[in-house]
Amino acid sequence: MDEQQLDQYLRSYNDLEASYIANPPQNDIYVAPGAFEINGKPILLFDKVGNLSLDKIKITKHERFAAVPMHVHTWVEINYIYSGSCTQIINEETVVLTEGQLILIDTQVPHAILPTGENDIVINILLSKDMLRTAFLSRLSNKGIIADFLINAISKGRNHDHYIIFHSQENKKISRLIKEMLCEYFDQTAYFDEIIESYMVIIFTELLRVFRYDAHQPHAQTTNETSLIQILQYIESHYEDCTLASAAAHFNYSTSYFSTFIKKHTGKTFNELVRTQKLTHAGLLITQTSEPIYEIARQVGYDNLTFFYKKFKQVYGMSPQEYRLKRMYQ
Repeated sequence: MDEQQLDQYLRSYNDLEASYIANPPQNDIYVAPGAFEINGKPILLFDKVGNLSLDKIKITKHERFAAVPMHVHTWVEINYIYSGSCTQIINEETVVLTEGQLILIDTQVPHAILPTGENDIVINILLSKDMLRTAFLSRLSNKGIIADFLINAISKGRNHDHYIIFHSQENKKISRLIKEMLCEYFDQTAYFDEIIESYMVIIFTELLRVFRYDAHQPHAQTTNETSLIQILQYIESHYEDCTLASAAAHFNYSTSYFSTFIKKHTGKTFNELVRTQKLTHAGLLITQTSEPIYEIARQVGYDNLTFFYKKFKQVYGMSPQEYRLKRMYQ
């Protein structure tokens, strides 16, 4: 399948879409027979894809012309707007996505989708929790505290109320990667599953770039999420010498509010974030240079070598020398 064939496939009517055209549905997003309730509103639980439990990755085209009632599911969902637009209700907020944008929705997040039109092509990428707990996310770890935040936002052990919008409409690379992945998925020739997983790692890595860039854009300057990313970017850039007081002053916050804000939105203290960034950069220097360990420790802000060794082993599970040797032979 090439991109032209993919486009024809996605724009053609499947059986369900054809039935919606013949018999237009009522499209009441809150009609959900057999649902349980959250805050007095009916919510459906989606824990299977058709009659099957989700194994790793499932990719589908969202059916046009009908609303999807308020629901939650047991997998992480990515919606990519291939064409047109899509309006969703998430945590009682109206979210409008346009062509090229992408949204990542955590497990157990109540959301509904309003009816879409002829030109509104939405791709659903479903990722199982088992998939996220395997080497998939580990390949994205140790890339800095922004990557760490994004990974933790969709990982086991966090409060599941997250959704992240990626304003990727200008990123041609993500568009190309997703189209190539879709061609592989819908063709399903030999080794397609390994190729799909590899594409997902590359796409997530590219989304990290969008995530960083997005913090500087006018469309998102007033949101708490963006303020948080700006803070994380500041820590990544000034981890050698920034303090809680200096960082709070930079963003015109009191130290007490700043400390509480960071802990609430990341689950870590300011000092823990700084330490994570120091050790992340130390790991990078250990694998990419031949500098002595004591010099690397000094560069990232550790004057006490014994303390550096202790903290490094807590994060990486091995000494700096062992980490260097392991990386050399991988």
